[in-house]
Amino acid sequence: MLFRSLALQSAALDALATDTLPLGDADPLASAAPPAPDEAITSTNVDLVDSPVLTYGGPTRTGDGSFSLRASGAVSIAGAVEVRGGGNLLLQSDAALSVADEATLAVRGGPGAASGSISLLAGAALTLGSASAIDTEGGDIDIESRTGGVTMKAATLKSLGGNVRIAAAGNLVVSEVNASTPSAGGHLSLISTTGTITADPDLDDGVIHLTAQTLRLRAGQGIGEQTPAATAATGATAAALAPLRTSAARLSAVTASGDIRLYNIGQAELGPVPDLRTLRVSAAGLTAPLWDLEQAAVRTGASGGLYLVNEGSLRIVSDAAVDEGVAIATGSGGISIKVKKLLGAEDVLIDAGDLAIEGDIVSGDARAATGGGLIVLTVDGSLTQQAGTLIASGAGVTINAGGAVTIHRVQAAPYTSRLSDARGTAPAAGGRVAITTPEALTVAGDDGITPQISAGLFQLR
Repeated sequence: MLFRSLALQSAALDALATDTLPLGDADPLASAAPPAPDEAITSTNVDLVDSPVLTYGGPTRTGDGSFSLRASGAVSIAGAVEVRGGGNLLLQSDAALSVADEATLAVRGGPGAASGSISLLAGAALTLGSASAIDTEGGDIDIESRTGGVTMKAATLKSLGGNVRIAAAGNLVVSEVNASTPSAGGHLSLISTTGTITADPDLDDGVIHLTAQTLRLRAGQGIGEQTPAATAATGATAAALAPLRTSAARLSAVTASGDIRLYNIGQAELGPVPDLRTLRVSAAGLTAPLWDLEQAAVRTGASGGLYLVNEGSLRIVSDAAVDEGVAIATGSGGISIKVKKLLGAEDVLIDAGDLAIEGDIVSGDARAATGGGLIVLTVDGSLTQQAGTLIASGAGVTINAGGAVTIHRVQAAPYTSRLSDARGTAPAAGGRVAITTPEALTVAGDDGITPQISAGLFQLR
């Protein structure tokens, strides 16, 4: 297998080749002749400055082998780069890294060879231009900005079943990322350490931003569009803010502050995700595993909330080893979950839109049923709460279902099982629990002791 490596020094723009063999018809590093037109390496600034911008032009194609380009200054990829025959691709800058509009980076397999992987690594901002594309045929895609943000401007990423990881120290803006095929589901992990994860605002409303078998989201300041601080006091509603549009079989979203806004299409589980593994390409053209650790279904900070719409039935699940049985835990922003029926062509019903709750749903302090925000569960189909689970918020709980409702324990006011625990304590008014169903309301797992509903006011319609 052939291997091409370009190591570029920013100050003098010297080019060094290690273990270099010809790619195509010409060697872009050969000193005996100028670079071939289709594999040119040029610089927009040849003065001896600290951080010139290096432009790598294409097209570049390897018939068999890996390719790596590394620079200590900023890098712009201006042309197509394609690696065939199962090789890997690494593009790395210690400063900013950008891919030009309409440029394509691709890693493809070959006869008897699976697709390789792609890594784009930047020390500062990393930008994918309009209509640019990053493709593999089952290989992993690894994109990271160590100190800046990652921005996709109407760009596309497709791995055809390979895992995809996009990480940024700052804000992460996505357009279209697809890790799945009809027969192979890849895993997708998005990380913004100190910023937000949002979608490119210039995309059409119906675009699905993220498609994967498993979707893991982790942010510092929110997932989906956030209420601007300048307008928060005016009462901007969550419904007016743009969610991330997703299509995933298993979703998990965690943010240290801010809210979580998602719109998922298809039957799904909202639950913890296991450790996710992505391959990172090294300068030697080899790969090493990179792990993102397991996390719970939904977690926000003290003021955060969850706003989720799912087209198709939804299961909310937990794993006590990961989340101690609490699937969803939010702050004062509350919880709004809408489960809609899924329609196909000519409005043919595909899925009734049922909600199954198999883990605790909590806003605020579940034990005391204080604080938190209103929990609203709106379901086109039926709602079933599994025995042993809890829905709790001191601000109140509202359930609106188009079908039957089964509950185990819904708590909007403190409850003590022993008189001695309540002695000397003033009773709390508690929030309202309101349940609307055109069919029956039933109870699961009645132990004859613990009340199914604890509230200051209960309404049943």
